[in-house]
Amino acid sequence: MDKLLEEEDGESARELLPELMRTADRTASKGPLHQNKVDRIKSKYARRVNDLG
Repeated sequence: MDKLLEEEDGESARELLPELMRTADRTASKGPLHQNKVDRIKSKYARRVNDLG
């Protein structure tokens, strides 16, 4: 995801965003990461993808 954002490939990043969200939520439900941290990660990537236009 970071590589797509660095290359400013907004279309591919938008397609990958839902998968990132699902994976982050699954990680939080299993316990390795706290839900608040997962929410911050999701918010960060959503903002970065939206900023690409």
